Amino acid sequence: MGVKNRPIFIESRDLPDVDGTLAPDVLRDYAVEIDATAGTLSLVSPDYCAKTATAVIAMDVTRDGHVRFPVKLDGQTIVATLDTGSTTSLIGARLAGLLGVRPNSPGLAFIRNIGQYQIYSYPFQSLDFGGVSIKNPRIAIASNGFSPDSDSDLVLGMDALRQVHFTIAYGEGRLFISAAPAN
Repeated sequence: MGVKNRPIFIESRDLPDVDGTLAPDVLRDYAVEIDATAGTLSLVSPDYCAKTATAVIAMDVTRDGHVRFPVKLDGQTIVATLDTGSTTSLIGARLAGLLGVRPNSPGLAFIRNIGQYQIYSYPFQSLDFGGVSIKNPRIAIASNGFSPDSDSDLVLGMDALRQVHFTIAYGEGRLFISAAPAN
């Protein structure tokens, strides 16, 4: 397979373990299967996806290529953006407040400052999507004003995605999900 007539961007970030990144500008022409537990990325046919997935979720793709889909966090439906480039899942403090997390909530703990913003942890109970349930998901809460993606409520990073096997069928607007095999 090859990619022609696409711009190549020079990465300015220090990426010590990789030579570059593959982003949706290239991948959106394919069905992309990601198995984080096995450390693999494959380009597959959507027919293959339908045979191997336990659930299918309708998704949309933002103009910049991010995949968005509904999830339930502690029983409340919100919109998540799938971000394989993020090591951490993250929501803003405003949304956390709407979900019932208050400054005096048991289990809310300060983690660190990032410039002018503060990052907290909180013991969420469950994250559910496509029939997959992640118990006690690690989702950081960022103080007000910090919003990594204004198009969604939750940035779903690799800390949560490591627990599922998923295929992004860009052309079909579907996300195929199955639980990752137990280690």
